[in-house]
Amino acid sequence: MECIAGIDIGSTSTKGIMVDLASEDVFTSNRVHPLRVNGKGVSEGKSEKFFEEVITVLHEMMRMADLNPRQLKSVSISGFESVSFVGEKGNEVRPMISYLDSRSEETARNFGHEIGEDYIFEITKNRPSSIFEGYKILWAFKEDGVRKKTRKVLDVAKYSVFRLTGNHVMDRSTAMLFAPFYDQVKSSWSDELIESAKVSSDIFPTIRESHDVSGTILKDVADKYGLSTETRVTVGTQDAYASLLADGVISRGDSSFIFATSGVFDIVHDGKKFSNSFANTRHVLPGVYVAEAAMYNAGSLLNWFGGITGKKLKALDRKASRKERPGEIIALPFFSGERAPIWNNRIRGSFRNVSLEHDIGDIYLSLLESVGFWLKYTLTRAEESGLKIERMVAGGGGSKSSIWTQIVSDITGRDQEIKISQGAAEGDVYISKRSEGLIDDYSELEKLVRTKKVVRYDPKLHDKYNSRYNYFMKFLDEELARTIEVP
Repeated sequence: MECIAGIDIGSTSTKGIMVDLASEDVFTSNRVHPLRVNGKGVSEGKSEKFFEEVITVLHEMMRMADLNPRQLKSVSISGFESVSFVGEKGNEVRPMISYLDSRSEETARNFGHEIGEDYIFEITKNRPSSIFEGYKILWAFKEDGVRKKTRKVLDVAKYSVFRLTGNHVMDRSTAMLFAPFYDQVKSSWSDELIESAKVSSDIFPTIRESHDVSGTILKDVADKYGLSTETRVTVGTQDAYASLLADGVISRGDSSFIFATSGVFDIVHDGKKFSNSFANTRHVLPGVYVAEAAMYNAGSLLNWFGGITGKKLKALDRKASRKERPGEIIALPFFSGERAPIWNNRIRGSFRNVSLEHDIGDIYLSLLESVGFWLKYTLTRAEESGLKIERMVAGGGGSKSSIWTQIVSDITGRDQEIKISQGAAEGDVYISKRSEGLIDDYSELEKLVRTKKVVRYDPKLHDKYNSRYNYFMKFLDEELARTIEVP
């Protein structure tokens, strides 16, 4: 028996998939963890804790497969957007900062004013914003001792790669999200912007392709955790791009909406034109790029509402399914501010047109619809930017909700393909397969990834939703104007 494994450190859990290369038997493991943001925009954690989850998940899958450690040939790891600060002895200098943390917004704004937003975008293809890890680094370096003690900056997945192999590496998809320090044109770290920020270039890891081998597992690590020094560990990638691989979203014109804690909409393009309405990065595939829009709150809205009402989401889905659509209540889903393409951390959520005649089913329906309205807005911005969208794939845990996916299709007027996929961890498996030469090119995924079903939009409901969308936009404009005045 020989196996490969993919492990994703997601925003709600660490999930692993192990595949027997001979029988194609699949073994899975999962560890749930909270990733929260408080009212002050703080979202932190310990990368070491997530590394321990990686080890636990790996051990559990090996046990289920009755696997000798030497039979594990390759491991690929992905993770959520974040920045980890690694000291001289491999220790964490300060807590990891997650993508949900917005404290660096002023730092990003000041750097943009000082250096020039247009100049930064010309080099990085991204606007100054707290969503990018580079500005989180600059913000954290204002803390006592952090700049002096930090030897490398990584993300949560590359921290686990480092702990396994001792090597500091990063893939290009992740590096581009470490704006403003990555030069998209040169495909390397930007000497100019690193110098402008007055940080040492030594803190940045070596940039490699996702399927490149970072190294084999260190002997002391192998001995401590019952692993093998013969197991190869790839560089890996971000969880969003591993998910794109798992869903076969790899060609120009492909798009994907991930129904998860956050809502992530990715559009695959050829990199000939970049829009500052979106977060831009390179796909796992060389020469292919992704324009990304992301809402802080999607599934988290539903979890929040289920929590305060004491209702299971499946029960709330059934209530919403019995309601006439479109619903009367219009919700703005921006409970924690918003990322691309709205770019406003001060905006907040609200419910409009609520009366005493409405019940929890009506409010829940408005939350489901609010995600669809956000996506329609995002699609409009994409089209205005010249991005071509030929098909849309639905992924993430929320894609299992038939009412939610149907609402999104009805609002956007677009069919959605739902793939037979296990998410980012399965994409990590494909990265290991590419690394081991088991597939020659990621284009083979177009044949390997199968469609489970297609959600067709209802033209009549789409027309009705177009009218409601006008109200959503009116309320959005009012809320954006309000944020200018709120201290």
